[in-house]
Amino acid sequence: MPAWNGHRATSGSTPSKEGYVHIINTDGTIVQPPFLTIPPQANNSWNNEQGLVGLAFHPQYQQNGLFYVFYNQKNTGVCTISRFMRSAANPDQADPISEGILLTYEHPLPNHVGGCMKFGPDGYLYIGTGDGGGGGDPEASGQNMLSFKGKILRINVGSQGDAYTIPAANPYLNAQDSIAPEIWASGLRNPWRFNFDTWTGDLWIADVGQDEREEINFQPANSPGGVNYGWSCMEGTMPFNNIQCFALNTLTGPLCEYNHDGQECSITGGTVYRGTNYADLFGKYLFTDFCAGKIWALANDGVPTVVQLGNFQRQRFTALEADNSGELYTVGFNTNKVYKITSNNCAPVAWLVAEPTATLPLGGTLQLNAYGNDLTYQWLLNGQPIAGANSNFWTVNAAGTYSVKVTNPANGCSNTSNETVVTAPVALSATIETFNVSCFGEADGTATVVAMGGSQN
Repeated sequence: MPAWNGHRATSGSTPSKEGYVHIINTDGTIVQPPFLTIPPQANNSWNNEQGLVGLAFHPQYQQNGLFYVFYNQKNTGVCTISRFMRSAANPDQADPISEGILLTYEHPLPNHVGGCMKFGPDGYLYIGTGDGGGGGDPEASGQNMLSFKGKILRINVGSQGDAYTIPAANPYLNAQDSIAPEIWASGLRNPWRFNFDTWTGDLWIADVGQDEREEINFQPANSPGGVNYGWSCMEGTMPFNNIQCFALNTLTGPLCEYNHDGQECSITGGTVYRGTNYADLFGKYLFTDFCAGKIWALANDGVPTVVQLGNFQRQRFTALEADNSGELYTVGFNTNKVYKITSNNCAPVAWLVAEPTATLPLGGTLQLNAYGNDLTYQWLLNGQPIAGANSNFWTVNAAGTYSVKVTNPANGCSNTSNETVVTAPVALSATIETFNVSCFGEADGTATVVAMGGSQN
């Protein structure tokens, strides 16, 4: 299925199942010829879920030109994770003979391939794999800890990408031969779309269910890994296969799930909105469904809350991803188009990245920062504009209540941020007192004691 991954500030790249990676400019034009063409290697049948299904650019892509693809080999269906390099002669072209295969495993059935790949905030490559296909996990892959299938894998490709190693903090590194050390998380059916929150580092995994439940699994950024999400013992929070429940006491349920009452059938994740154009979407996880054509927003503020944003009937969305500025796009399977997601509420994100109160350093200044840098800004002191304070940060040298008004020049919509109350430091004071002292065996004398008063917050 197509996916969206940005690799330049002005463009994005999207793979198609047939084995092509295209560059799409921000004006919607497609760069020709394709960035990468690998049809001879890839199974390009439209009658299954195989083909070129994953794409990830190295965090240091601008310097090293490395990127990674996930595809099924033609005729065999073998899952293949390969490294390619950008052409030295043309940055809009990959070097087609630079392929280096990092990892392969068998996948004879035509569905539940997974294939999503993301670099995490730790710099490691995470790979989502399906359970091997068929219905009901016939190979019992989800709970088989020697199988790569039905998992999230985590590997270290380094800065050169010639081979991979196992990160030292992987949860099963020292499990010897009983668990594959590449495994980061298990008990998944088909996590074909997952994503990291670019602000917090939290991991969001959308896992396709069997017949009853679609689920969203959440893993906080400080997780040590080793989480078992339950498939095929459980389908979401519902029992599925008792034979696979030998790890029942260590299973982790989904953060959110939904049934198939509204023609839903297959969740398509999804990412947390960290753009700057729409304040009502900021911090929410947006996801969709391949069958229903609906888009939802999930707010995880203690109790998960889901709101439907739109219903685009007969659309089959296969990805929902962000560009380099955090704005969101979705990909239509039946239309072969990329759509930009917007909100009816045009108020831009206005967020002062600071505590509600702050104190100036003694004799110094304090810098306040507004989230983002691609809009226009007017800083306010006690509700009044500060002359010349028009960047996305402001250096404070006086006490008062500060906020920032943010305007989107494309549509004129404005929003005013939260406030930070800045106080002046309390001046240090000192008292001097002199008194007589007598030391045993010594002559009388005087001592001066300086007592420091006041405080500095």
